[in-house]
Amino acid sequence: MFGETEEIEDVVLQKRRFYYEEQLKKNASDYDTWFEYIRLEETTDNVDAIRELYERALQQQPVIFRKEYWKRYMYLWYGYAFFEEMHAEDAQRARDIYREVHKLTRKQKLFFGKLYRLYAEFEVRQDNLDGARKIYGTGLGECGKAKLYENYATLELRLGNVDRARSIYEKMIERHPDAPQSWKLFVEMELTLGEAER
Repeated sequence: MFGETEEIEDVVLQKRRFYYEEQLKKNASDYDTWFEYIRLEETTDNVDAIRELYERALQQQPVIFRKEYWKRYMYLWYGYAFFEEMHAEDAQRARDIYREVHKLTRKQKLFFGKLYRLYAEFEVRQDNLDGARKIYGTGLGECGKAKLYENYATLELRLGNVDRARSIYEKMIERHPDAPQSWKLFVEMELTLGEAER
């Protein structure tokens, strides 16, 4: 009744924090609760508190080393890297997060095309094209998903490197010869370039 708006908001915030902490005591691997808790904390703009929350969440690594159990967990890593890059504006810390999660997934022999794509896009935003190419190359060697080839080729086309894009599509077809989408993408690129004969 007599509180200021700021005090009331602080009380509501504390209640929500308490609620999330109680939920996490019941199930520390409930990634949905972690996501909601992190989103709540991000409204405060307290970088240290947000980092601490991400670090706590990342300690809840899935115990089963199968991709379907790791997908939700991986989004914590993606969110953390994005937070460091865009909100905390700490590119080096974001890079370290990408390196750490890549090392972790490689150790578990779990490969996520999205991880390589996000990491490479981050390096492009940092004007590190050689780094982005290296990441894509590593991703193609370790993961080899057709979508990753497509993303890499699209990057090279955006940069005007038609020969590189063509080479990437050729490698994609070698690796995925039975996938119609691989052929279709290559044909569409050549048509866009006006290379009907090719």
